[in-house]
Amino acid sequence: MTGNLVRPYCAWGLVPWLVPGSACLLSSAWSTPPLARAWHAPTWLVQLPALVTRDHRALLQRELLGVTRERMMRELCAALELLTATSPLLLVFEDLQWVDPATVDLLAALARRRAPAKLMLLATYRRADVVLMNHPLQTLTPELLVHHLCYEITLEALSEADVAAYLAGASSAARLPEGLAKLIYRHSEGNPLFMAATLDHLTQRGLLVREYGRWDLRVPPEEIALGMPESLRQISKPRSRA
Repeated sequence: MTGNLVRPYCAWGLVPWLVPGSACLLSSAWSTPPLARAWHAPTWLVQLPALVTRDHRALLQRELLGVTRERMMRELCAALELLTATSPLLLVFEDLQWVDPATVDLLAALARRRAPAKLMLLATYRRADVVLMNHPLQTLTPELLVHHLCYEITLEALSEADVAAYLAGASSAARLPEGLAKLIYRHSEGNPLFMAATLDHLTQRGLLVREYGRWDLRVPPEEIALGMPESLRQISKPRSRA
């Protein structure tokens, strides 16, 4: 199951876990009795009206008034351990640099738990943003690495040859337009996200077209002056935590 984190620092925290957490509970809804579900994760179950009756939900809401973030974390950890005791589960999160501090705390809690569980969490983040925003991940990642509680795979930037191979894979022509790969590489510096945004930017400006499965540059590459695409401008704006 995959979650995309697009809003930085949600107001009450743990929102990114609601979708995959809901999916986990739904996956076991037909095999786990309602009372057992409520026992393991009532603070999460109350967020999923499809799994409980109206009366049961009202009862849970009354009992959970003033519930703390720490309790929600404990319950989700326990529920994930229960659900993965016999069946493996892979949770994938992209753009972890946007998560709120509460979610970072939950990641830490999951990593440090000693109970056996067939659970793998795969997450991606942009190191530059983590450093720029002084994000809690900047402290958590080295700590988990030191204690062998996680593995980190650093992805290298694309080379000009990689960019050319990507463009060739989307073209039926034997050769790419002269200078296209070099132009894209120069403006993206090998960043895959920037490469895709640069291609879109060139296309939107009518400087690059793809007709009959082939790339066609309408202007010589040396005459093209590209500014920063608006999509990248929004991403690159510094963000600070509230």
